[in-house]
Amino acid sequence: MICRRARQLLGPLPALLAGAAAADVSDNPAARCAALWQGYAQYAEISTYLSGAEEARTEAARFRDVAVRETGDPAAVEEWIAREAPRRARMVEAYVYASDRQSQEVFERAMSACR
Repeated sequence: MICRRARQLLGPLPALLAGAAAADVSDNPAARCAALWQGYAQYAEISTYLSGAEEARTEAARFRDVAVRETGDPAAVEEWIAREAPRRARMVEAYVYASDRQSQEVFERAMSACR
């Protein structure tokens, strides 16, 4: 009886809060750094211009651990990094391979925050 009444009162609130927690991962600096390092590693693995994929994966894991501690949601952090890392890899490629100035500026700014 109490559980049913609580569900009626709360309505979709628990589901909304769960969605909000996942959305907050994008605001977490450590998660952004983990995605950047993971993207760097992904590009370094296929690029003849970059090395350091193993070191980048180590840094990604270090930042991922911080993001998990800060958000308390390992699944959301992993999902967000998996979704964002390929975008970061494309940014690294645009900077390294295509010499895109805007990508270079964004990459260098992001890397200075992710040391």
